[in-house]
Amino acid sequence: MQKPKTIVIKYGGSILKNKVLKKQLIEDIIAIKKEGFCPIIVHGGGGEINASLQEKGIEAKFIDGLRVTDEYTIEIVEDVLTNKVNKEIVESISASGGYAKGLSGKTNNLILSKKKKKILGFVGKVDTVDPRIIKSIIKDGFIPIISPVAVDKKGKTYNINADEAAAAIAGAMKAQRLILLTDVDGVLKNENDPSSRIKKIKTSDIKELIKLNVIKKGMIPKLKSCVNALKNGVKEVDIVKGTQKHILLKVIKGKKTGTKIVM
Repeated sequence: MQKPKTIVIKYGGSILKNKVLKKQLIEDIIAIKKEGFCPIIVHGGGGEINASLQEKGIEAKFIDGLRVTDEYTIEIVEDVLTNKVNKEIVESISASGGYAKGLSGKTNNLILSKKKKKILGFVGKVDTVDPRIIKSIIKDGFIPIISPVAVDKKGKTYNINADEAAAAIAGAMKAQRLILLTDVDGVLKNENDPSSRIKKIKTSDIKELIKLNVIKKGMIPKLKSCVNALKNGVKEVDIVKGTQKHILLKVIKGKKTGTKIVM
């Protein structure tokens, strides 16, 4: 019997906010599971975090697409991602007839982190991933839903960029595929022109594209994550616009869309 293909899917942005898109994605995830794949969901929640910060009168600050996270902000980040967004996704899958279990990078030390840069505060970079809890959840027939919050060896909590977390988990799970769902049509030469989509990018070209300001802001950690995933044995990596109707099923079935990252 052939081993089921593991697919790590990262999503957030407009999909989390739009009920119709979210419902379609949940349906796609359940359908993929029924077709014999092993989907693993890593979610963001930047919009929800921004809204929560705004309610408390705190301005959101970013450096190179990464959220500056002080000691107070990390508490809000963890509460929103793990206690709100993660829970809502699990409940949505259950309500649609699927089976899911929520966890964070802190669960059983799934993700151990190190501080990324002092200027970013409690923003971490992935040090190690222990996939045993994910494998256990999959073995029990559930879809793992993971929020990108982690701890260091001293037990301090860190905010991990969801793309980075998804890529690290994909590598640790030896996933066949990593799909990053975003709000744009992949990497664009001109951010205001969807027709300028770059269909395929070699990892060796990424540094130059960053210098040319083609890859910028939040797309920078996405592309760096893609490189790490490929280096760690993930077979296919795609950045895809997640706001298209049932796009996840279409991508799995071979629709050529978004930007494919290759070695």
